[in-house]
Amino acid sequence: MRKKIIRVLSLLIMVVFIFHVMIVPSTATGIGQFDQKDHAPEKDVKYATDRVIVKFKEVASTNDIETTTKSISGIKVKKKLKSNIEVVMIENDATVEEVISELQKNENVEYAEPDYWCEIDSQVDDPFFSNLWGLENDSDFDIDAEAAWDITMGSQGVVVAIIDEGVDVNHPDLIDNIWINPNEIPNDGIDNDGNGYIDDINGWDFFNNDASVYDAGGDYHGTHVAGTIAAKGNNGIGITGVAPNVKIMSLKFVGPYGGYTSDAIEAIDYANMMGVKIANNSWGIGFYSQSLREAIDNYNGVIIASAGNNGVDTDVMPNYPASYDSQNVISVAAVDSTGNLSGFSNYGINSVDLAAPGSYIYSTLPGGIYEYGSGTSMAVPHVSGVAGLLLSTNPSLSAIEICDIIKQSTNTYASLEGKVATGGLLNAYQALSSSGDMHLFVENSSPYFGEKKVALDKDILLNFSETIIESVNFGNIILTENGSPVHIECSISGSSLLISTDTLKNDRLYLLDVPVGAVVNEASIGLSEAYTLRFSTADTVAPNIIGSQPTNKATNVPITSPIVVVFDELVTDGIEINHITINGDPIGTVGFYAMVMDNLLYIWNDTTLAYNTKYKITIPGHAVVDQGGNHNEEPFTFKFVTEKDTISPQVISTNPEMGQVVPRDTKIIITFDEEIERDKKFSDIKVIINDKKCSNISFHSKIAGNQLILTPKKKLIGLTKYTVSIPARAVKDIACNSLNSSYTFNFTTE
Repeated sequence: MRKKIIRVLSLLIMVVFIFHVMIVPSTATGIGQFDQKDHAPEKDVKYATDRVIVKFKEVASTNDIETTTKSISGIKVKKKLKSNIEVVMIENDATVEEVISELQKNENVEYAEPDYWCEIDSQVDDPFFSNLWGLENDSDFDIDAEAAWDITMGSQGVVVAIIDEGVDVNHPDLIDNIWINPNEIPNDGIDNDGNGYIDDINGWDFFNNDASVYDAGGDYHGTHVAGTIAAKGNNGIGITGVAPNVKIMSLKFVGPYGGYTSDAIEAIDYANMMGVKIANNSWGIGFYSQSLREAIDNYNGVIIASAGNNGVDTDVMPNYPASYDSQNVISVAAVDSTGNLSGFSNYGINSVDLAAPGSYIYSTLPGGIYEYGSGTSMAVPHVSGVAGLLLSTNPSLSAIEICDIIKQSTNTYASLEGKVATGGLLNAYQALSSSGDMHLFVENSSPYFGEKKVALDKDILLNFSETIIESVNFGNIILTENGSPVHIECSISGSSLLISTDTLKNDRLYLLDVPVGAVVNEASIGLSEAYTLRFSTADTVAPNIIGSQPTNKATNVPITSPIVVVFDELVTDGIEINHITINGDPIGTVGFYAMVMDNLLYIWNDTTLAYNTKYKITIPGHAVVDQGGNHNEEPFTFKFVTEKDTISPQVISTNPEMGQVVPRDTKIIITFDEEIERDKKFSDIKVIINDKKCSNISFHSKIAGNQLILTPKKKLIGLTKYTVSIPARAVKDIACNSLNSSYTFNFTTE
């Protein structure tokens, strides 16, 4: 039986990514004057107008720094922040921009920038937050995210599974919130946690059946969804997700054109197995699948699904999984910034539960960029984010309780009455306010979950949602180092738990386990489930090569074979990557280039490898670098021989072309797909006049590379048909493979 394909891109997603050059408004807008005293600027001022901060290059000497500041008229050093960072005062009429421009021209200056004004408040500092109309806007057609954040911005212990395309886990606004499997050791080729998936560090790619949850050149949709759910907040870049502290698990089942129901089911089952209670499903199919329905019914969490983008009533034309009547499914329509149902959005008084912002939603895209997208796909992650906030405040909530709270806390609008069951728009604040008693939870930690290169003298700090006190299991808090217990001392101050230990060791994996009942709030309410923190110290071990394709001394290697070097860990380009050699020549000079992806170094050729050729590949030291900054140390060389050429040459074009009318002085050129030589029947090549067997013309014949050139000794006769006949075995390639069948074509003279 054929698998049922879910054509996500054509049937549902309808993501409208508007690619354009974004102009960020200047932070200097509304700048007012402020004097030489160190007081607060006017309300709209974004930075001081009488000073700038300048950092000098590490190589700049003290004398270089003094000379630089003296060389620019009208500035004076106010104070040093570090030996090579200064605050300089502007003592003339020059603007901040003019002083910065002048400083940056100096060879000793690394950068100069405004002295920005800082305020402590509850708003986020992400520069594109104002683009997120769905979270907060003046028209009130939003989800009241900022009010919800006064309650919680989410917990690191809550995970949302994105069942979709993959997610760019290295996007700067997502990387800190990517789920890391605490029981799996990266890239060791072993299923450490015994869940059936090897090296499933951030989730799984069910489309390609591998552990790489992001494929470069695609996965725009999944990455866009991820940003709306959990782009990091208050990090000074990009945007903020609805739940900016929760974690994202990438479960890819959609490829460039769609995915299969079976893979979607496996993704749901994986999320269920791993205890993830929220699954974002921005996709759909137009037919009923029982197996998908059963997977959803068996899922111990909330399935949040898009109603679809066909602009139809799904009471009449269902779209699954949103149209399943399972108690743990929330079906989501899309609205625009005016509170009206988006023109593309499906609706249904019985089959669609509520609406959420879905038109022109600004979010993350692969490669560290941001763009707008539209669709019910964009509405779903708003609901998933709110579910994440709810679960953060009360981890004991069941899937049905989460569904009920979200549905019952919507804001109703006339524009949605008769369109969705609740008649309402998602509201994060009202959902959190109505969620009942809240369990204690960890809001954030230092180190953060999954942090690498942690300093060896670092203590561990957990910040809880409210004031805590010791409870019965306080003595059962455990820290392990590569699986072995480590001596710790725990102390409480307000809402913080400090875990101190002896100096951490280099290149180690640490797991902190805080059991239920270790701490409680003043009402004796504790954690609803155990809390685990995972982090590691710096890696100082160089990456090692564990194999290659082709293998060393391999023979009869196909000319289309890729050249791949396999390392024992994730690597990126090193400073010597362009000094990889092929038979002693740098790769760039012989038509090859290198590319690193995950733990693989690919060496590509512009065309294919040559037949029956010996290749010697040398990977120099420092060609790659691992995530710890360690380069490969020793050169690595492997050799192989390609297969012999057994394929006959083929004609790929002729001049004149078949049936073409040409001048009488035309040369006849036959082009083959490879270099050729004369063969036994070369003298039997003929150019025949008017298909008469004995009417052959005389010509000079020449071979030049992959071309056979026939030059008539006299001008051709006008208005005459000529037929060129090349018999089998007239030519051969350099491997002595003969032309295996005759070739003829004709043309006519003017």
